[in-house]
Amino acid sequence: MTTVPSGFGDQETRLPGHIGLLYESHAERRARELDFLGVALADPQQGVAVFGAPGVAAQVKRDLERGLERSLDGEVRRGKVVLIESDTDPDVCLERFRDTLDVLTARGYAMTRLFARCAWNAPGFPSPEDQLWLEWRCHAIIESRQAIFVCAYDLTALPGSTIVYGGLETHPQMVLAGQLIDNPSFVESDRYFADRLLRLPWLLRS
Repeated sequence: MTTVPSGFGDQETRLPGHIGLLYESHAERRARELDFLGVALADPQQGVAVFGAPGVAAQVKRDLERGLERSLDGEVRRGKVVLIESDTDPDVCLERFRDTLDVLTARGYAMTRLFARCAWNAPGFPSPEDQLWLEWRCHAIIESRQAIFVCAYDLTALPGSTIVYGGLETHPQMVLAGQLIDNPSFVESDRYFADRLLRLPWLLRS
C-alpha cells in the first residue's frame, strides 16, 4: 500500500484516497483547503483540481491565494491548477471530473489532489439524489487513479441526510477537527448502491 503526506498535520494517507471533511466555519474550511492543497502547490510533481457549484472553485482559489499570500494565476495558466464548475447533470460533472484527472496525468503530474465543496439543492449543482450518485461514481474513479479526493461538507448548512449518506457513508477516511481518521461508517460501493442509491427517494423523505 502506498502512503503519502495527507496535508492534515503530520499524518499520512493511502493513495489513492477518498476523504470526507466535515467543517463548522468558513475559517476552518479555508484552513483545511490550504492544509491539503498547499502540499501539492509546493510540489512540482502534483496537480491540483478544485470542484464546486458555479463560482465556488474560483472562490477557493482566492482563499488559497490569501493563505499563500501570492497569486495562483501562473499555475492556472500552466494547467497545474484546474478549476471545475459543476452542472445540474451528474453525468456532465462526472465527465469533467474524469477528464480533469486524465488531463493532469497527461501533463506529467504523478498524482493529483482534488478538493470539492459539496452542496445541496444549490443552483448549478446536481439534485440531492444525483449528488449522492455522483459521490458513489467518483469513488470508483478515484480507486483506479493516483489521486486523493477531499469532499467538504458544511455541518452548519447541510441537512443531516446529506452528512450521513453523502459525507459519512461514501468516504473510507474522514477529517474531523483537523485529524484524519479511518471511518467506521463507510459503506462499501456494492452495498452503498443496493442499500442506499436504490432506496434514495424513501431515504431522503425520511
